[in-house]
Amino acid sequence: MKTRATWAAGRSDAPPQPGLRRRDIGRLALAAAGLPLPVLADAVTTLIVPYPAGGPGDVAARQMLPLLRDGLGQTLIVDNLAGAGGALAMQKALSAAPDGRTLVLGTPNEVILAPLALSAVKYSPEQLQLLGMVNVSPLVLVGAPQSPHASLGDLLAAQRRPGARPLSYGTSGIGSLFHLVSEDFRARAGIEMLHVPYKGTAPLLQDLVGGQIDLAFVPAGGSVPDFIAQGRLRAYGITRPQRDDRLPQVPTLAQAAGLERFDYELWGGLFVPRGVPEAQQRRINAAINQALQDAGLQAQMRASGGAAGRVLTLDEAAAFQQQETQKYRRIAQAIRLERQ
Repeated sequence: MKTRATWAAGRSDAPPQPGLRRRDIGRLALAAAGLPLPVLADAVTTLIVPYPAGGPGDVAARQMLPLLRDGLGQTLIVDNLAGAGGALAMQKALSAAPDGRTLVLGTPNEVILAPLALSAVKYSPEQLQLLGMVNVSPLVLVGAPQSPHASLGDLLAAQRRPGARPLSYGTSGIGSLFHLVSEDFRARAGIEMLHVPYKGTAPLLQDLVGGQIDLAFVPAGGSVPDFIAQGRLRAYGITRPQRDDRLPQVPTLAQAAGLERFDYELWGGLFVPRGVPEAQQRRINAAINQALQDAGLQAQMRASGGAAGRVLTLDEAAAFQQQETQKYRRIAQAIRLERQ
């Protein structure tokens, strides 16, 4: 089911405001950067979100939208289109004209992994172009609270002993980000693990807390830090080179188990179809980066258990997209991921 919400920019019946409005500030910032201003103030841009309304990805997109509206000086419409592992949203974005009027929110799952895991998906990541980030979160390896192993080093030492029972790990599905990260961990740690796919994170966490499965990689946001603080989950390591401010007591996987360069994030970015004119790309990129530096947005995202994404130039965004695509393709090939 699709739901829509519209934010209108510059209503003609709005009362005059003293000083500069946020939209005017956004236009001045674009002009100072040497970027073209919107030609039509009432132009409409659609943001396709591949999740139902109210989910974490949808919330992050809606938190950024008022700032994007001000930066672009345009009406913004959210189009929630869930289904087929995010492929429906990506296909709709790719069928739109490459004029910069259609954006799509994407994560590694929809942009990179769906084409690798689902035979019905016919697009490739190269058909989409990242223009900027929305939010980002490292992953944390968590275990059942009943585990006798207080540290990841102890757990791995026990698993490497002859006759050890293979550990079970949960993910949100075959071919998901969490599946590939877990398989990379299994291979690099040199232990046996059994995959238990779920239809979502909520039932996975429920079984993990109850001890029905042993391990899972999950985003280090939402309710997870509270579960760890309450002792309902045991945290073993963060998938980042440095510790995370929300979980300062949790070591990196390099610190916990010597797994160097085990770096993974769940990120969300705004994409357009390839072929959007460079001037439009630069204008949207500038509006995204301007929004990411807003202290109010950063506070909103922290309060909802997330974190604002990094500011990226267009060249940096292209390099990041290529790097992430190559990384997950290598893992998919190594584990012989079969398309479903």
